Amino acid sequence: MTELVSGEVLGRLENVEKQIAALSGEMLLLNTETLKHEQQLKILEESRYRHQEEMSRLSANQEVMKSSVAQILSRFDSFESKVFDLLRQMQTDSASERTNSQKEWMTFVKYVLGGTIIAVVYQLFSKGG
Repeated sequence: MTELVSGEVLGRLENVEKQIAALSGEMLLLNTETLKHEQQLKILEESRYRHQEEMSRLSANQEVMKSSVAQILSRFDSFESKVFDLLRQMQTDSASERTNSQKEWMTFVKYVLGGTIIAVVYQLFSKGG
């Protein structure tokens, strides 16, 4: 076979074989780096998926919290309204009670004054005055 191929071609073939041998180490290094990068990419994709899941759960929890806060605020508003209604009713009731009480006292004072005047007049007339 050496007769069919010249020395120059053989030299070139040996040179190519050396370069291929040198490149095989680099190819092996590139393959290991590619595998390492593929693993890192897979880990990143899994992390991204987990983060998306967590974000969707957080979003759902946030909606639940908004709903709960809205319910609490509406209940607080109704409680506040009830308290103010009760206070207003107490003021109205106490005002009407004061008015009724004042009327009762005025009636009592009228009877006492009337009785006193009648007693004084009776005393004046009974002593012959």
